[in-house]
Amino acid sequence: MGAANYDLTVERGVDQTINLTVQSSGVALDLTGATVCSEIRRAKESPDLAVAFGVTYPNRAAGQVRLTLSSTQTESVPTRGGYYDVLLAKTDGTYVRLVEGNVTLSQKVTEPCA
Repeated sequence: MGAANYDLTVERGVDQTINLTVQSSGVALDLTGATVCSEIRRAKESPDLAVAFGVTYPNRAAGQVRLTLSSTQTESVPTRGGYYDVLLAKTDGTYVRLVEGNVTLSQKVTEPCA
């Protein structure tokens, strides 16, 4: 099974949160002991990391993952966008790409409020 494709728009200068529930055949996958990571790069093959998402697990047993970018991190997203994916490192040592897609950047207009 290939990764799901989902294009992502990052809003520059604001905090972003993406909530995922990892499933297999419609059933939540227990993520106890597993690790999820996600990165944005200018090009798929680029060795240069633009930004890595913060990852937390609201409920590992229910397959829940939360990806976050701080307002400061969103400033590091390339102006022309890029690519991202979400990788699952399973407890048996295998890897599964869960989601992948293009990243576009929504430029900010308003500067942070005082």
